[in-house]
Amino acid sequence: MTDWLSRMIPLTEADAPDMYRLEQRMLSALPSPRWYYPSDEAEFAAQARLGHATGIREEGKLIALNILVPAEEAHHGGYAAVLGRHEPRSLNFEDVMVDPGWRRQGIHSAFLARAEAEARRLGCMAVYATVDPDNQPSLGAFLKAGYREAARRPAYDGRPRVYLRLSLGREEVPSAAIAPNGKSQYGDGLAEGSWKGMKKYLEQDMLCPALRGRITYQLEVYSRFGSSGSTFSVILDSHPVKKFGFMYAITRLEEQGRLARGQYLWRIPMDERDEYSDDEFSDALKAYRNQPIQQSLSSGNPIVRMFAIVDRRVGRRTLASLAGSVSVQPGWLQALYEARLSAEGIEAP
Repeated sequence: MTDWLSRMIPLTEADAPDMYRLEQRMLSALPSPRWYYPSDEAEFAAQARLGHATGIREEGKLIALNILVPAEEAHHGGYAAVLGRHEPRSLNFEDVMVDPGWRRQGIHSAFLARAEAEARRLGCMAVYATVDPDNQPSLGAFLKAGYREAARRPAYDGRPRVYLRLSLGREEVPSAAIAPNGKSQYGDGLAEGSWKGMKKYLEQDMLCPALRGRITYQLEVYSRFGSSGSTFSVILDSHPVKKFGFMYAITRLEEQGRLARGQYLWRIPMDERDEYSDDEFSDALKAYRNQPIQQSLSSGNPIVRMFAIVDRRVGRRTLASLAGSVSVQPGWLQALYEARLSAEGIEAP
């Protein structure tokens, strides 16, 4: 029997056309197109660029590929987060494709074995995957490899999916998006403590006195298709300045025609859009809390600058030097710059 593990090679951006052609061959042989949500060539190139794609070639032809994504690098925070589980150290088995002419030769099983080995090397708690419930061949392969059903629910595009989990013998920490004690599943980013405590930190401890009571932060927890999520809002004088939420950002970008239905948020680099996820809010808050205020003021991340411009540590001299930069800020952020300057009696040019 062929040792497929030894035949696996990393795929690069240059392989994206072959990855797309393999997908088309695979789709043409599926009993139902619902079994697989297709990617375009740009998405394959992005995954390869990030080092997530592995393939097998036979006489130069790409006959199989697999995409593995660590949860912390996944656009949705990982399948564990989608299910409301706090397992940041998990691995997503996102795609597996085998050319129709090379099926039933152990390639799928070899990719499953590689995923488990890679997850153990990374110190992960588990490997997660999703399968259409009618795709019995693939579902059977996962179950045979030790995966167990974690949930059945629609993906965000409405397709039914079985979520599968392979335990690696490490402690699992399930949680809702916001637990009853107010702690967030985004523990490494947003809440080093509770949301209540973080709200006090932002609205009282670090907010400049001139804006206290005028700027507030809100958290909304929602449930959609049985999966929890959250949206953060920044409020100025009782009017929303900006909302930060994964599904909210995707919906807005779809409405603007910048994303097609089903495309990933990370298709558009963060510095080329003005809609952001709740994870990006959390990551920016963590960066702001852990670096000097001057570094936050000059950050390339507009969310970090949002926290910094209203910070009590920013003095009048610094604010005066920033007055000329208001017009180059994203439209939504200009409102906060203008509010801070006005509150301190500084006119923007």
